[in-house]
Amino acid sequence: MRRHKDEVKCVAFSGNEDMVLTLSDDSSIILWSTARGEQIRKPLILNDSLYSISFSADGTVIVSSSNSSCLCRWDAINGELLGESVSKERCGHTVSTDSICTKVVTWSEMRKTIRYWRVGPGGTMHETSTLLVSDDITACAIDMNHGVAAVGSANGAVGVSNIHEQFDSVGAV
Repeated sequence: MRRHKDEVKCVAFSGNEDMVLTLSDDSSIILWSTARGEQIRKPLILNDSLYSISFSADGTVIVSSSNSSCLCRWDAINGELLGESVSKERCGHTVSTDSICTKVVTWSEMRKTIRYWRVGPGGTMHETSTLLVSDDITACAIDMNHGVAAVGSANGAVGVSNIHEQFDSVGAV
């Protein structure tokens, strides 16, 4: 079994749990077979610090967020880049997608934002809306398939919110 050369920062399962992705500080993403415990193909190597990854439900598309190039969509099987985000601003540490990776939501602790993205012609991702979140939010998990965000704050409070309702109010969804 190949190992990353640095700390593993994020792990994500495919919808059918046949595959798992790992993302490392060494700027690599490795796709693994859960049944065999083996690498499925060569790692994706980026020239940037990676933050987060997400899988499409069928395991065919990966979305990654990074320090400078923001969001990238990849063909999970052959590693081909399918498209990048138009914005080059850092988008977030948490990435969640719908089941086919055509809608993406990101959360950024640094920017105090939750952003909604859609895949447009040619595979590029366009930010359609931004929600500002409280300064004391320290963690966020997003379930795009159910339209829910759960947040934790510096004072220990936890909240759950319907993000579709919030984005509807600003015209994004």
